Amino acid sequence: MNTVRILLSLVANYDWELQQYDVKNAFLHGDIEKEIYMEIPLGFGVKGVTTLLVYVDDIIVTENDLKERKALRCQLTKEFEIKDLSKLKLDIAYAVGVVSQFMHSPKETYLQTIHRILHHLKSSPGKGILFKKGIELTFIAYMDVDYAGLVVNKRSTLGYCTFVGGNLVRSDGSMRLYCDDKSVINIAHNPVQHDQTKHTEKLGDIMEMTFGGRYVIMMMALFSIYTGLIYNEFFSVPFELFGPSAYECPDPSCRGASIVGLIRVRPTYPFGVDPKWHGSRSELPFLNSLKMKMSILLGVAQMNLGIILGYFNATFFGNNLNIWYQFVPQMIFLNSLFGYLSLLIIVKWCMGSQADLYHVMIYMFLSPTDDLGENQLFVGQKMLQLVLLLLALVSIPWMLFPKPFLLKKQHQERHQGRSYTLLHSIDDSPELERHHDSLGHVEFEFNEVFVHQLIHTIEFVLGAVSNTASYLRLWALSLAHSELSSVFYEKVLLLAWGFNNVVILTIGIIVFIFATVGVLLVMETLSAFLHALRLHWVEFQNKFYEGDGYKFYPFSFALLTDEDA
Repeated sequence: MNTVRILLSLVANYDWELQQYDVKNAFLHGDIEKEIYMEIPLGFGVKGVTTLLVYVDDIIVTENDLKERKALRCQLTKEFEIKDLSKLKLDIAYAVGVVSQFMHSPKETYLQTIHRILHHLKSSPGKGILFKKGIELTFIAYMDVDYAGLVVNKRSTLGYCTFVGGNLVRSDGSMRLYCDDKSVINIAHNPVQHDQTKHTEKLGDIMEMTFGGRYVIMMMALFSIYTGLIYNEFFSVPFELFGPSAYECPDPSCRGASIVGLIRVRPTYPFGVDPKWHGSRSELPFLNSLKMKMSILLGVAQMNLGIILGYFNATFFGNNLNIWYQFVPQMIFLNSLFGYLSLLIIVKWCMGSQADLYHVMIYMFLSPTDDLGENQLFVGQKMLQLVLLLLALVSIPWMLFPKPFLLKKQHQERHQGRSYTLLHSIDDSPELERHHDSLGHVEFEFNEVFVHQLIHTIEFVLGAVSNTASYLRLWALSLAHSELSSVFYEKVLLLAWGFNNVVILTIGIIVFIFATVGVLLVMETLSAFLHALRLHWVEFQNKFYEGDGYKFYPFSFALLTDEDA
């Protein structure tokens, strides 16, 4: 192949013509019943005689002297039965062979296939490996070495390419791409790695998955740093990153007991949890409440984003029914209940109120007309809850009933008049009668559509509750992580430190490092990743993603023939 490329480069630079010859060969395949006589080559069967066997089939000749080409052809004709194919042309034998096998039963589909082949041939001169005329006929080689470039075994990689007359004739490296396969397509779609293909090597299943998810791992690491700043701790050790606590205890009676008795001597802590909470008796209840509320806020925000993406899907496909009878009632239902709960959480944080939000949400359904008492956060809260509850109840039949009936109406409007037959004379052809019979009325399965809409409505209503509760897994993961971190720090590192022994301290540090890396950085990270992945797949994507797909029909000429018939 390299010789052919060098030949093509010379032809392009010297403006020579390429002459193609085809040698007639006889191949003996299969069982032969006739007698065959063969001329035994000179020296065949004699020991010590070396015979050179040369296989000759297609010959490409180039030369600027026409007489020399004719002389070569005459010489070859004496040895072989040869056929002159004139100038070199594109080899389309395979395409012609595929199309010609259907000549016994030509159809319009096959004609379309031929048109596609011709269209490809017409546009192909601008694609592929092109050989052009250079400024001068020179030989240039490029080489690049990446020291310890392979990720797995740190081996150095070498890649080089050679040009003759400005045309690439040979290249080699860690990866060789010979045809239009999946690797070529992937590299063409990924320009970041396109310039480093000579350094590419298979990483293995585990390393390849890790490398593919490197951006997700980086984002998880950045978010873990963010949450660590929120909780204002490092390996369960609190630190005053933004200065000392805003609260102080005026006397020893309130020290370490609870928040009761503390007075604020400075402005509220600017970011994260106040360091005063760490080490107090109220630390765990306070942090649990904070993490639960943050989980609900994140969950409601992500579910709203999922419903909004469903709106963009409906807009893209021009489905107005999904906009008015799916997007709008879903937004109303979700935000009337859990959007309102998120609002109460933020208002409670801003006011510093002691209102019980569990009581507020439960009695919003059980006793919506009762007074809120000490759980009231703002004026008009009772009336607002009644309006939101009414909107949530109205949105359920809004999702359920209109869409099936409107789909039925649209179907009837599309097929209106299809059931009427034309008055025709007895002279009408049978083909026209078959055409009239084919215009039958397609039946609309209203029951099936209604049941599907009923299931979809029930799934969303129940899913709004279960999905919001499912986001509390974020709180559970954070609680487990913080407790494990605290146990490793107090029961391993501090316990070993208290013995005042170098050996015990060394063992304690080693155990602490392995426990932290193995449990917190590996197991807990994997657990958090899997739970977050589930929240994306289920709680988030079920609001907009429909992965029904299309039924797969394998390509078959028989099916195409049936359709043409």
